[in-house]
Amino acid sequence: MTKTLTMMAMLITAAIACAEAGAADPSWTSGPNLPAPRYQHQALALANGGVMVVGGLDDGFAPLRTALISDGRLAGWSVSRTFDRVDARACVLASGKVLVTGGRYDGAGGDAKSATCELYDPSSGTWSPTGALHVGRYLHVIEALADGGAVVIGGISDATDPMDPGNDHIAHENPIERFDPATGHWTALPAIVAAASATSVTLSDGRVLVMGGFRGMDSGSLDPGGWMFDPADNSARVAGSWSASGYWVDFALAALPEGRALRAGGVAYYDPDAHATASAEIFDPSTDSWTPTGSMTRAHVGHALARLGTSGYLDADGVGTEIYDSGSGSWTAGPANPHPSVEGTLTRLHDGRLIAIGGRIGSSPIASTTILSTPASTDPATTPSDTPSGSGPSSPALASSAASGGGHGCGVGGAIAGIAMALASGLRTRRLPRPT
Repeated sequence: MTKTLTMMAMLITAAIACAEAGAADPSWTSGPNLPAPRYQHQALALANGGVMVVGGLDDGFAPLRTALISDGRLAGWSVSRTFDRVDARACVLASGKVLVTGGRYDGAGGDAKSATCELYDPSSGTWSPTGALHVGRYLHVIEALADGGAVVIGGISDATDPMDPGNDHIAHENPIERFDPATGHWTALPAIVAAASATSVTLSDGRVLVMGGFRGMDSGSLDPGGWMFDPADNSARVAGSWSASGYWVDFALAALPEGRALRAGGVAYYDPDAHATASAEIFDPSTDSWTPTGSMTRAHVGHALARLGTSGYLDADGVGTEIYDSGSGSWTAGPANPHPSVEGTLTRLHDGRLIAIGGRIGSSPIASTTILSTPASTDPATTPSDTPSGSGPSSPALASSAASGGGHGCGVGGAIAGIAMALASGLRTRRLPRPT
């Protein structure tokens, strides 16, 4: 009996070690190419395992009007919608529907700002109109809320700046607007001074943090801080400024546990100089302040940041990747992406994998997509709603990886099978005592 228990302990230890090795050593595989190169777009993870890509720029620096869809198999792309405007912003609602808002009309339509909003339903593959914004705008931010609605903040509108009436590129003082999914209508909330091209994230406590952006078209109009929106009472207030004085652009932002947030890299403007930075800092909601955390191994600009596994965050740019450990506050080198790019997207899928889409290498936009696979069994994002009961991984590639132990030479399934064999061979002639 002692020998059997010892064998079981060894096999369990091997299984755990192999699982940890698989989780710590993700790998990239090629995904389906986009129909054409694209960068500065949005990429949204859909509840059915697929991805939607909205807007962006093509290889001629022209804004794109299309929304592309790749279903849960990630086997190819199709055009789902061609909009009558550019620079719209989108988010995935709690219902799984995609809400696309605002934008601007270019070309023959002039440069008027759009208030149009539309909904996409992945379950039926159909689009439908919904309530319009009170103020047409573009370069705004949009975040989904826990009640099933969404909030739009900032952007550039058609309002006239009294100090510069001829400049329609000023980020005007626009009302925050909140979307009610039950009625399909928007409510205009008290106005705030909010920057355009800001970066936003929904914190784990449900509040929305908006940082950076600009109020005009030169570095002197960059926003040194940000705003905090609380959906509990529809209030907005100025958020704590960065830990270092100055202005930041092209940084990456991600939500951490306990209502915190991570800012990584970017360009720091210190009058009169600007430089790329490797610094990172953490927002603490209890003190409403930013404090430095471990620096990246090198400067990152035009990069993307997404959660990896249970406590890691992968940052990817045109040189390579780094992984941030939120427990230790340190960065380590990540797996090399075969198509590293800037101004692309990095999106966490519902099964825990990450997909990098498009971007540019130097001045050349790319159409490549790559998928970073992690063991789904160790990922809390793999829930019954993501992977139906009794089904396996959501793609053949991931199923193959799981069956072979992730390519690490020791399959977790094999180790568990060994435990079962040990139980069968070592305990079949012995009866275990019943619990009393």
